[in-house]
Amino acid sequence: MDDEFAKDLGDYSSLGELKAKLKGEIEKEKELALDRQLKDHVVDQLLEANPFEVPESLVVEQAKALVSDTEV
Repeated sequence: MDDEFAKDLGDYSSLGELKAKLKGEIEKEKELALDRQLKDHVVDQLLEANPFEVPESLVVEQAKALVSDTEV
């Protein structure tokens, strides 16, 4: 891999610039993944501490949405 390779991939003037861009994107994805993980953990803790019954109509609607999403 060299500067020509980087230029072929897009508007990059050098391999270093491409690497920097990729590093930034990877770091951003890791940060987003950690944020999602934290939010999921908070929701799990809230649900564990505050259990409640889910209305049957909500379950039915969610099932319909899942089926609809899997249809081709």
